[in-house]
Amino acid sequence: VLFFILILIGPAGADVPVRQEQFIYSVMAFNGKDYSGTFCGENSDAIYLIADQDNFITARKTLVYYWPITGDWKTDTSALNYPFEGTLELTDKTGESRIINPERYTYYNVQGEYELNWEVATGDEAEKAWQHYQGLIDEYWQATSQYQQAKTAFDFMMNELTKKITEMRNSGTDVTELVETLKTLRSPKPPQPPDDYIVPPSPVQSAFILNLPHGEYNICFFNEDNAVM
Repeated sequence: VLFFILILIGPAGADVPVRQEQFIYSVMAFNGKDYSGTFCGENSDAIYLIADQDNFITARKTLVYYWPITGDWKTDTSALNYPFEGTLELTDKTGESRIINPERYTYYNVQGEYELNWEVATGDEAEKAWQHYQGLIDEYWQATSQYQQAKTAFDFMMNELTKKITEMRNSGTDVTELVETLKTLRSPKPPQPPDDYIVPPSPVQSAFILNLPHGEYNICFFNEDNAVM
């Protein structure tokens, strides 16, 4: 089930240059299976989002261009990616409006059925989720470093012991004890990366979070000076 958003924008020219600086809505939307990014440019008048799911929208200035190979409009955020601060006014079909403020958020997918295990954390909980994941990664890299050191020491010991056995055999010396020692040596096992997540938490960002019932809505962005953009 979709909900439909009309975008209140000023008039825009018909001619679109190859690379044009535009005000856009950057959208990270749930598509029924996972999250995917898209954008809504100045000449767009609607955004379609799945109802009753968390979707994330930001207002920003970037470069927009048409890519004929795929027939798509794309953004060049590497050259220009300026996020605007402000608020989003949301109006439903009855004319009732409310102001939405940006929130810090992260999203991630935990073990289980993929489509059903997406979780969204906001505010302080988003920071906690991100820090928890970072802690798991730090522990993994520390364990990896310790493993590499242990593996280097093991390989060195194996090489030295093998060389000594070879030399003693060549000289006719009994190597039974050293061979038995060699058999007892075990290579250290590499650590396993964290398996808490199918998709780990994304870095904490700030966006307008829209989770709306089925319907049609208007949105309008106001910058920090309370001017409509």
